[in-house]
Amino acid sequence: KAVAHAFECDILALADGFSESIGSGNGTVINYDTFGEVNRTFFNAGIDISRPGNEAYAIVTPYVWEDLCASRDEYQLAGDIGVKSFNSGKILETPHGVRIVRSNNYTAASGAIKQMVITKEAIMVGFGIMPRTQREYVLSELGELVVSDVFYGVAELRDSAGIELNADEVNA
Repeated sequence: KAVAHAFECDILALADGFSESIGSGNGTVINYDTFGEVNRTFFNAGIDISRPGNEAYAIVTPYVWEDLCASRDEYQLAGDIGVKSFNSGKILETPHGVRIVRSNNYTAASGAIKQMVITKEAIMVGFGIMPRTQREYVLSELGELVVSDVFYGVAELRDSAGIELNADEVNA
């Protein structure tokens, strides 16, 4: 779990480096219409997220996720299926073509939470050693010793394939 947490935090930290930004973070609320602007921004950069293989994923806080689910009829009409998907943390998709997932690993910086929308070309992940875990039961301690290690790196690959979403800390 600690390795996955560190990996996710490193990816989320890349949001600050994208040159395209939506929202000021000063009273900004991410809502359904925000993703229409995301779609237009990608299209102006030559990226059509409606094409198969070019999908865009927004990684947002749980508060934004809940607001999106509660604010639009498209999600409210999903009924029981929508509730099950919401509770199990699956992907939510906006009619603007942006798929939305949530993360608890965002931190606020100067009153703004910097979230992100990325396509597959936005970031690069490289593994020198895939995550591996070793454990040993210690009878005298009546417990297990567990150690995990990994060697990886994350970096921005294509600046125009990622967008920073700035939301107010209070509203995110």
